[in-house]
Amino acid sequence: MIWNVVYRWMFSELERFETLDDRRQVIERVKDAVGKRESYIGLLLLFTLGFFAVDWAVRKPFGLPDWLVPIKPGIAMVISGFVALYLMRRRLRPVLWQFMNERAMPTCMKCGYDLRGQVDRRCPECGTAF
Repeated sequence: MIWNVVYRWMFSELERFETLDDRRQVIERVKDAVGKRESYIGLLLLFTLGFFAVDWAVRKPFGLPDWLVPIKPGIAMVISGFVALYLMRRRLRPVLWQFMNERAMPTCMKCGYDLRGQVDRRCPECGTAF
């Protein structure tokens, strides 16, 4: 359940699919393209490395107020979590766009723009030819 919410937040393109079954099929295709285990391990690794990087960056010598010291791990977790999700999103979106193109839902492979109804053979958003 929580992963469906995360995927819908990460991939606004899922709203273009009319049925819930189509959305589930797309999510499974994206997961299979990366590998479920690899994506979770990669996300955990990114999260862990990001946590320690942010934790190191906001140490007391850099002027962190005393009242923020106890919540420093929480700040580091939130920041590194968003960075990890963003990097995962950048990796998975082209797979989603490719699947949409295969399903006769024309989508720009560079920026993800919805190309339905376009008469020009160029994306109006980024100018890429399709």
